[in-house]
Amino acid sequence: MEKANHVHDRFFKQIFSHVSNTRDFVQLSFPPDMVQKMDLTSLSLDEKSYITAQVDESFSDLVYSCNYKVKKLIKICLLFEHKSRQSPTDVFQILSYMTNAYMQAIKQKKRQEIVIPIVFYHGQKPWKKKAFHKYFGETDAILRKFIPAFDYILIDLSQFTDTQIEEIYQQKDILRTSLYLFKYIQNRQEIINKIEKIFNFAESLFEDNENENQLKSIYIYLFNNLNEEEAMTTITKLKKTTVRKSKGFVSYADTLIMRGREKGMEEGMEKGETIKSLKTC
Repeated sequence: MEKANHVHDRFFKQIFSHVSNTRDFVQLSFPPDMVQKMDLTSLSLDEKSYITAQVDESFSDLVYSCNYKVKKLIKICLLFEHKSRQSPTDVFQILSYMTNAYMQAIKQKKRQEIVIPIVFYHGQKPWKKKAFHKYFGETDAILRKFIPAFDYILIDLSQFTDTQIEEIYQQKDILRTSLYLFKYIQNRQEIINKIEKIFNFAESLFEDNENENQLKSIYIYLFNNLNEEEAMTTITKLKKTTVRKSKGFVSYADTLIMRGREKGMEEGMEKGETIKSLKTC
């Protein structure tokens, strides 16, 4: 399980550490009234992490800074839920995460910045979100004063239909492709069934050299989550597809599988192998 979690975490960070991807994601996923007050041109990746040992059991994070209404700086914290299932402790860990962020500011003698947690969840069962005070059972107005009140933005891919992913993230091909993979990666047969559609979305990515490393990340994430038989089935399907450039992709995938999925893919990244063959087919 730890190995699988590592694979999911790594892919999440590879995609969302690109400011352009996160900017598009925020613009298309956040409440519109909030987006209108954010200066997304100021969005920048922060090297900080507010993950503690306890929170690490459920989440990994990417932290961004952004101007809100020009003068107010806020922290946008992407929390990737890597267990792929909801736990009764998750909401308490989100609160602990926010508290740790505020405590770090105190220790460093810095101005407090509001933390906006975004929970990115790709489990198969829906995430049940409820107000924090409801975790304490029946409470009256007097007792409720002593219960922290906070909120978080939930991105629950189990509640996104394919059509919603395609329409909301239209023309954002990295996001569409990545979200499809996240949504179905735990249902490997579904991934195989949808592979042609997924890589139709990815087709335009071959046109820009800047997408090369992100394409590598997509291929590696896909094949690290398939067994040998499933990988070969996927390649066979892509050999028959009309997706332009698929021949080069298949050649690249064949090479990775022959060298061994996990070991070979990591070595390929370390040796700086490219996917130029994908662009010349």
